[in-house]
Amino acid sequence: MPTIATTFSEGIIEAIHREEAELRSENLYNYPYQQSWEGAREERKVRLREREPVHALVRQWCGQEAVERFDELIALRNEVVRLGKLLDRAVEALRKRGATATAATIESDLGVPTAMLMDRDRHI
Repeated sequence: MPTIATTFSEGIIEAIHREEAELRSENLYNYPYQQSWEGAREERKVRLREREPVHALVRQWCGQEAVERFDELIALRNEVVRLGKLLDRAVEALRKRGATATAATIESDLGVPTAMLMDRDRHI
């Protein structure tokens, strides 16, 4: 019998991932003015450590299959970014060596601008 956590596992795991990413963030503007940057950074580390058991339990409720699927999605997106950067460097190198037609063909065959492949702002 499915639980709420297994039924909505995708959204739940995504929310946990987003919260962890926010806590890991080192955004300089994300701390109170009266607190130092280092103090805010340490506070985020403490909050992340405190939340780890909760995140682990919720992941367990969502089920191993859902967690593995989400982890695979993250790995695939990271690989797309890595390959996009590699492709972008290759196309740029072709252009510098005068092979603009080949570079344009590769970009055309790809079907999407390499910048879209490397868009790190897409949150899961």
